[in-house]
Amino acid sequence: MFNVKEGLIDTHCHLPITRNIEVNVNHAKESGVTGIINVSIEHGDVEHLQQLANKFSTEGLVIWSTVGLHPNYVKNGNLYSVNDILSAINKNDSCIGI
Repeated sequence: MFNVKEGLIDTHCHLPITRNIEVNVNHAKESGVTGIINVSIEHGDVEHLQQLANKFSTEGLVIWSTVGLHPNYVKNGNLYSVNDILSAINKNDSCIGI
């Protein structure tokens, strides 16, 4: 992964639900954002967030991810176990938070 030395970091976004991820990432970069924390919404999206981090992280912008569940999805009953969380973190080098 690239290092962030200076600039703005977007500490909470959901890139998968934006209309055009590439346009939004480029706009962020042009606006001085050097890091984006792409927050997990539901169980099972961790791999997709890792793919986005791999695809869109560049020398001027680092994209990280988290593993977790948005409160709106808790009622669906598809919860993470501790083992699920640890496994997701171990498989995902862009994951920096729970």
